[in-house]
Amino acid sequence: MAEIQDDIMRTFTELTLQGPTAILNTPYDPTLVSELRSLSGLVHTLNFSHASNFTKALDHVSISVDFSVDPPLSENYKEIVLFLDKAKLTHEALLSKISSGSNDEVEVFILGHKLQGIKSIGKILGRYFKKYEKIFAGNHCAIWQATHPIKPNQNSLTLKFQVSLNEKSIQLTNYPGVFAYGKLDKASQLLLESYPSTKGGSLLDICCGCGALGTYYALQQPSLTVTFSDVRAEALESTRQTLLANKIENAAVIASDLFSKITGKYDTIVCNPPFHQGREQDLSMAEKLIVTAGRYLSESGHLVLVANQFLPYERLLQTHFSNVT
Repeated sequence: MAEIQDDIMRTFTELTLQGPTAILNTPYDPTLVSELRSLSGLVHTLNFSHASNFTKALDHVSISVDFSVDPPLSENYKEIVLFLDKAKLTHEALLSKISSGSNDEVEVFILGHKLQGIKSIGKILGRYFKKYEKIFAGNHCAIWQATHPIKPNQNSLTLKFQVSLNEKSIQLTNYPGVFAYGKLDKASQLLLESYPSTKGGSLLDICCGCGALGTYYALQQPSLTVTFSDVRAEALESTRQTLLANKIENAAVIASDLFSKITGKYDTIVCNPPFHQGREQDLSMAEKLIVTAGRYLSESGHLVLVANQFLPYERLLQTHFSNVT
């Protein structure tokens, strides 16, 4: 991942930006921060940790930081840069936002690595721009330039659907980029079937995705106080809409990198932790969760995890918890 990031940052320096500029889906990198100090405009990211780092690093400069699924674009921006990642539906949602919210003279630059879908981006650009071409290729990356935006139809990529589990119906909302887009993943379903009810009065659904786990327990036990947290903007907005659809009010939704913004203790913590970063297996988040979770559990609290059988979590759980089943 670090090599890909380095390639992307070297490619970004090929751009000559005048401003005001909006930079969307922006990965945090010190090299990029140095480039941004001379610009005016907007830095948008879907990652809460990146947003926090940008806010600190870009203090006292004429560029604002946005953490949301709906970046506040306006016709004032002369240039827009879109960084690609692995989530192709996220690219589509942001391209739609760009083409509908920017002026006719805007120059749009799409930048990405070959492992992030930049090779096929030309097939998508024709839906949103009249003119587009590749203007740079190197460092295993490419830059495309697009102009003359086409105002798209208003067909939303946000999905709303219903699932039934343990004789309980749940309304779920998925924004583009959220895990298991358009369905309840099998691991979460297994967790809810194996642990159909919870004890105590408070629950934390961490790495919440669209909020399916916490919403199910809130519907099962209306007196339960549920907190949802995730590091991704699309997950948090999906959860907010899921809560609205199920008319759940006794809940809080918090942007947090694992426990970075979590306070207090909970009777239950539930999680279906991610174990990939891009294409590579990455267990660091789940391992940090297991090591740290005890600090946020009440005296008789429970940590409930679901994971693939081949993942080596059991020994770590036994190290940090007295009773593991």
